[in-house]
Amino acid sequence: PNALSEIADVIEKTDADMVYYDEVLLDQYLYELETIDKPDFSETILMNYNLFGNAYCVKKKLLKKIGVFNSELDGAEHYDFVLRLTEKTNRISHIAKGIYHRRYLGEKGTGETARENTAGKNSLTAALQRRGIAARVEGGNQPGSYHVVEY
Repeated sequence: PNALSEIADVIEKTDADMVYYDEVLLDQYLYELETIDKPDFSETILMNYNLFGNAYCVKKKLLKKIGVFNSELDGAEHYDFVLRLTEKTNRISHIAKGIYHRRYLGEKGTGETARENTAGKNSLTAALQRRGIAARVEGGNQPGSYHVVEY
């Protein structure tokens, strides 16, 4: 119930361009199952998986700079978006508190398709090229994770 005011407080105090937060998973009856505690921002971690998830707050001025989701990367559009976003700012704040709630869909909602995996690899490969890093992207140990192998 206080998520928006907490985000606004962080933006006011830190002048962050982006704010992300921990997530609370709910069951089908909306009971809390667990909290997903996310780490503070690290570009190294971001090169392995989308640590922001699919819910975060971005200032409009930054959104205008990077554009919207790339429909060609459907399945990994959030990952591509945050990779592009972090190329334009390092003013990123993390609220280490479960202020975002979402339903856990079980196995049906957590599996990564081959299309999503390919889109994620393509997103990360493009980000590495934009950053001038000579590397290839391999699949990681978990769905939605990657391993960057520099040349």
